[in-house]
Amino acid sequence: MKSYGVENPSMLRIYAIKLKKNLYIITGGGIKLSDSIQNSPGLKDHVIKNIDRTRQFLKVNGIKDKEDI
Repeated sequence: MKSYGVENPSMLRIYAIKLKKNLYIITGGGIKLSDSIQNSPGLKDHVIKNIDRTRQFLKVNGIKDKEDI
């Protein structure tokens, strides 16, 4: 999931994994410096790597909802 700020267009980006409705694990964030993630060399790989690493950690540790945390 990618969230957007309240202003349009927002310069803040937060990336998270959605576990359940209204339950997210934040995997990273930053300030938007280019028009899209595809135009930021290495950023897309960095964001995906963080999401995959977090997803694997959650899976290995059996974390599926807030009671597991």
